[in-house]
Amino acid sequence: FPQRNIIYRSLGHTPDIQVDNFIQLFRPGAKFLLCSDGLPGALSDEQILEVVSSTSDPRKACQKLLYLADKLGRNDDFTVIIVDTTTHNLIEPA
Repeated sequence: FPQRNIIYRSLGHTPDIQVDNFIQLFRPGAKFLLCSDGLPGALSDEQILEVVSSTSDPRKACQKLLYLADKLGRNDDFTVIIVDTTTHNLIEPA
């Protein structure tokens, strides 16, 4: 997307900010990844999927993604969070 780096909404810019809120249910064992645009700019979807699906520890998966992006010569900073829903503390929907 040509305008992928444009920030449309930000904290601290104006007193009122529009926030997106939604609820998404996940099956136990599901993983999901939140990242800034620098990660998919450095690695392909297939590379990201391979690391996330083959690494059981989310922290180690994040470290592997950073290592791989550095190894391939990334040209942008990025933030990555991986959430693994295998915890026993899941809240079941009522």
